[in-house]
Amino acid sequence: MVDVDIYVINDEEYYLIDELEIKGTSYLYLSKVEDEEFFMFRKRDKDDPEVLVTLDNEEEVKMVALVFANKVLG
Repeated sequence: MVDVDIYVINDEEYYLIDELEIKGTSYLYLSKVEDEEFFMFRKRDKDDPEVLVTLDNEEEVKMVALVFANKVLG
């Protein structure tokens, strides 16, 4: 059996696909449990790492998406 981390965001369940540290911030790549084609990025709050927060702006989203894509595509 494989352990999977599940997070509830806006009453929807998401499972953790991957987590990377980029420039001192932990970013999470999450996929909706009920619809795996729906995914999102979140980051851990610096003051409370148990709290996931949205990314600050479109530039941060693009940067994180590029890093995760490069990791997956190798």
